[in-house]
Amino acid sequence: LHYPANFLLLDKLAFLSKMVLAVVFGSLLSAMAVLLLQEAYAKKQPQLKRSFLVSLKKFASLFLIVLVVTALFYFSIKLFTFGLAKYFMSGHKKLLFLGPRLWLGPILIAFNFIISALIQSFFIYAIPFLMLENEKLFSSLKKSCLLCARLFIPTLVLVGLPLLLFIPMLILKLNAPYFINNFFPESFLFVLVLGVLLNSLVIDPLVTFTTTILFLENRKK
Repeated sequence: LHYPANFLLLDKLAFLSKMVLAVVFGSLLSAMAVLLLQEAYAKKQPQLKRSFLVSLKKFASLFLIVLVVTALFYFSIKLFTFGLAKYFMSGHKKLLFLGPRLWLGPILIAFNFIISALIQSFFIYAIPFLMLENEKLFSSLKKSCLLCARLFIPTLVLVGLPLLLFIPMLILKLNAPYFINNFFPESFLFVLVLGVLLNSLVIDPLVTFTTTILFLENRKK
């Protein structure tokens, strides 16, 4: 692709880069945040160095937890999108009385949101179990699912509400050709950067903070 169409590749590149960073660095930062929150919750002085060293020792398990969550989300979205594309490219005009513009637009956005919220909700407590209860990898994943099932509504709310902030970014990304063709192409780059900042500085910290507090509140119950 040549300028300005090559800007369409930036979204995929940003998505893949975000997944790699989440697995490699996000896992470590999430673990550190959980440890620091526990110390603050217990009214102790948070120790950044200690949190880093403890998290580093469990990096392999943290890496695998985030990898599992990321892979589940990625392949769920890819399978759904691929299935829709193949269905309509084979000549079908409608699916359940709805055309491809609705399925590959608003419905796809809704599906992305629901899948992301559900997967994150069921595995959001894996890192707290690993770091605070010293559970093993598979035990952490299992107990996270069980705790989410017990606290399903509050967990889904704490995960889902911050994710709603990202829906406008998804809408803007789906309209990438419009941005590139009707404005200066670099405007789409601004949308991608804004999405990364929103996700990294607002959504992820907010989800980690609220769900860890909920975990600590229900730790002894």
